[in-house]
Amino acid sequence: MIISVLGTGVVDSNAPIATADDLALTRGEGVFDSTVVYRQVTGPRILHLDWHLARLERSAQGMGIECPSRDAWRRAIDDALDVWHGHNAVIRLILSRGREVVTDDPAQHLAYVLLSDIKGKRAHPAQIRVTQLSIGRPHDAFVDAPWLLGGVKTLSYATNMSAFRYATARGFDDVLFTTTDGYCLEAPRAGLIWAKDGRLGTTSREGTGVLDSMTVRAAVAGAKSEGFEVVDGLLGAEEIFSADGAWLVSVSYGCTPIIEVDGRPLSVHEHLTQRMAVWTKQPYNDDALD
Repeated sequence: MIISVLGTGVVDSNAPIATADDLALTRGEGVFDSTVVYRQVTGPRILHLDWHLARLERSAQGMGIECPSRDAWRRAIDDALDVWHGHNAVIRLILSRGREVVTDDPAQHLAYVLLSDIKGKRAHPAQIRVTQLSIGRPHDAFVDAPWLLGGVKTLSYATNMSAFRYATARGFDDVLFTTTDGYCLEAPRAGLIWAKDGRLGTTSREGTGVLDSMTVRAAVAGAKSEGFEVVDGLLGAEEIFSADGAWLVSVSYGCTPIIEVDGRPLSVHEHLTQRMAVWTKQPYNDDALD
């Protein structure tokens, strides 16, 4: 593990970098983003870094935290990569509001890069079994409610991790969150893509609070480049069983097919699974964000 603090550089990974009153620790007042870096002959390649930096900025804006410049983040990333000798790794960009006594001073915000090798369970699984768990709200709960921080990638992941532990303790691999009015949303740490009626579908972010997944965006950009029709909408919790395929999509999962939901089998679309593995690793310019 390598830690690179913005404005400081690489520090001892066992040394403390946060104070006891840091608001990320005491109240979850912070945001983060993450992607992967691949070791290549030509040097490290970071997957969709510009997209992730842009999402980090949007998350920080949603919480009213001043985000360091992209150049500052890039310098910290380069510092970490200079001493990294691994193969493939996860890069996390972490930004805290900072100390409770000086929260109005952006210079006191804690910002750092965490680089850790991908090992064991971090590798992309070949398939996944999920359980549907209610998120406890309707699909439009975030409409005109910015204080709920819909789509903001905050450090407050306790509910997400609790749901994940609940599912794995019962023999499932992960969770598919559903709404109280019967729609699928996303997983605790992954987006959702499905295939139905000759089209690909993604969960609408409008009012749902669903995170703007960069890996979903990459898959969508690749699909469109090959002539697939992609629709943004909502998939019913029961409707998923009549889909031609469904995938959890994230940096950690890549595009992993869901083969069962609560013990009931789902169709697996092998061709689309293979294409998505390619699409999600391709470089795209900012136009693909639209």
